[in-house]
Amino acid sequence: MASANPPDDPQEYRSHVRQRILEKSLSIPNDKQSDIDQNVREIRAVLKTNAEILDRCIPSVYSCSRNQQSPNNSLKTTFFMRDFNLVNISHEESPKTKRRKIAHASSSSSSDDSSSDNFDVDTSSSDSSTSSTIEKTVISIISRPTTKTFNTSVLINVPDTLAKFIRPTFKYANVPGRKVSIDYEEYFDNSLTLHDDVLARYLVHLKEHLMSVQVCLGEIDTWLMGSDESRRILREIFGDISCLDTDTTKSDKKRVYMNSMTHVLKEFIVSGDYNAKFDISVEKERQRLKKFIEFLSINLDSES
Repeated sequence: MASANPPDDPQEYRSHVRQRILEKSLSIPNDKQSDIDQNVREIRAVLKTNAEILDRCIPSVYSCSRNQQSPNNSLKTTFFMRDFNLVNISHEESPKTKRRKIAHASSSSSSDDSSSDNFDVDTSSSDSSTSSTIEKTVISIISRPTTKTFNTSVLINVPDTLAKFIRPTFKYANVPGRKVSIDYEEYFDNSLTLHDDVLARYLVHLKEHLMSVQVCLGEIDTWLMGSDESRRILREIFGDISCLDTDTTKSDKKRVYMNSMTHVLKEFIVSGDYNAKFDISVEKERQRLKKFIEFLSINLDSES
């Protein structure tokens, strides 16, 4: 029984305690890579990627809800973005001393109608010499506010196996007045002060946790990039979409969230009462929109 007693020599005692803690708190499977230098390199790469994603996501934080009573100190974060998927076609009239002949036309916006790509024109016309307005077809984007809530608990909590050795600090603490993420760069740097016997295993657990953080951030980033994809599609169809840039400010999040905004992309000075809507997130609707623009261009040329 005497052999179970801790050694009296200070150096041997430190080694004894480290080994006991390792076996109790930082056990790792035999197949896990515990090479310190290799894990340091890999963790630094993961931290860099995570920081880049977090920096992209932080400006889109709308609110945070933290439940300190829950066992895992859960955090739900709501992000917002502008939805640029809805293209609206409308008919407007502007003051003018003259106008061309009126060609009455209509288009169906139902995506279920297989013949909806055919735009019929009523060629009946009226005398335009007495008119004081000019008709035009306006193509605009109705940008709509949209939000999504994610469970971001992994951003503010580290497993007990890690927390018992190093206490985390936080960054991005004012959104508004909330802790959004642990400062993982500082946390990693602090971990390097551990003795190599402990550090070898500690880094294995830290790397696994940081990969979980990356999965969480990746889901948020993918959702937010939906807005960028809509812009790419609009740029492909219309070219210049600089009118959308007026809506990029996020300083007044509540105002931006509560209001839809209309951005005029293109105007056709062509007569005809056109009204339609196209959801460019749907491939079929994108193709219909392109055909509709071609139709307007042809009708414009025929009136010139």
